[in-house]
Formats: sequence, C-alpha cells, structure tokens
Amino acid sequence: RERGLDAAMRAMTSSRSTFAAPMRAMQNAKTPARRRGGACATRARLDAGVGAFGSKAGMTQVFTDDGLCVPVTVIAVRDGNVVTQVKTEATDGYNAVQVGYDAVRDDKLTKPELGHCKKAGAPALRHLEEFRLRDAPTYEVGAKIKPTELF
Repeated sequence: RERGLDAAMRAMTSSRSTFAAPMRAMQNAKTPARRRGGACATRARLDAGVGAFGSKAGMTQVFTDDGLCVPVTVIAVRDGNVVTQVKTEATDGYNAVQVGYDAVRDDKLTKPELGHCKKAGAPALRHLEEFRLRDAPTYEVGAKIKPTELF
C-alpha cells in the first residue's frame, strides 16, 4: 500500500501534473498559512466605533425608484447588546467597549463567564465581543445599546 501511495504522490507532484505547485507548496510549508501572516490576519478598525449584534432572520427584496430589485438581509435583534465591560487607556492600556449579546440560561455558560456577566449587571450572554476605540469610551457598564441609535 505504501508503494501505491508514494507512486500516487509522485504522480501528483510531477512537473506535468496540474496539482504540482499546490502539492509542493503543501509539502514544503513548515507552518500553516494562518501563522505566516496570510489572509487570516485581523486588524481592529478604531474608527468604526461600537457596534451592535443581530441574527439573520431571512431575506427579502426592496424595489428602488428605478424599478430595480435589490436583495436585502433581514436582521433580528434579540435580548442583549449590553455593555459588559469598559476598558480605558489608563487602566488597560487601550480604549475599548465589550458588548454582550444573545441572552441564554445560566447553565449554558461557564462559571467565569457567568460571573463576568453578573458583575456587569447583565443577564447571561452567549456572545461577548470587544470594540476598540480611539477616544475614551462614553458608555457605562450595563447600558443597553440600541441599534437604531448607531445609524
């Protein structure tokens, strides 16, 4: 069997094969693409501000004045969008606001996550995300973020 696999690998990596370049790259790569600073690198946009969470409810269509049909995603906002932590440059070295979303039962979270939410005076929230800011945050811990006020 090993001879058969070796022969197959040689056939795929031969110079005439269409798989030659990708297969050689996979064999020669010592680290995955995400470690080499490839497409998986994420950078925070500091000018974006604080955001709100929502869940995809479905799709619909909207007609413009010209009669064009434009597909539109419908976003449903559940319980949540609560500020669970405020980080400032003086205490943490950078400015950020942590927002929680999607209230769930207490047994769905670990004890540290549950304690973090209770400290903020928020219900048990499944998703916690941090939004970095340039200026000092104006939000208070426990404040609800309304998506209508952001736009």
